[in-house]
Amino acid sequence: MSFPKVTIQIVSYNSRRYLPDCLKSILSQTYRDFQILVVDNNSLDGTADYLRHHHPEVAVFQNKQNLGFAKANNQGIRLLNSPYVVLCNPDIVLEPDWLEKIMVKAEDGSYAEYGSFGGRLLKLEITN
Repeated sequence: MSFPKVTIQIVSYNSRRYLPDCLKSILSQTYRDFQILVVDNNSLDGTADYLRHHHPEVAVFQNKQNLGFAKANNQGIRLLNSPYVVLCNPDIVLEPDWLEKIMVKAEDGSYAEYGSFGGRLLKLEITN
């Protein structure tokens, strides 16, 4: 059995309003060897139902209580079989080539001593 090279993991707690933009940016990535896991910390806003109905390609692990951000991330990581894990917040919007750029560096032998990579965080300007 072959697993995706990357799992993009999102911990959510009442974050449904952010997920459409977040998932749209993830699903638009130029690098395609990934899966998405959302660990839902017992959201009360219909997050899990939204994902199941609108994004069946996203794996959802639903907690029966809010375990907190760190514990839920660790929980999700233990469920995974991908060599690389991307931890994303639900309110993030990625540039289409973000994952491709990260994976080029991660797979480049000259960065073997690096344990993690990240992108530049910018405040999203919304104009109406």
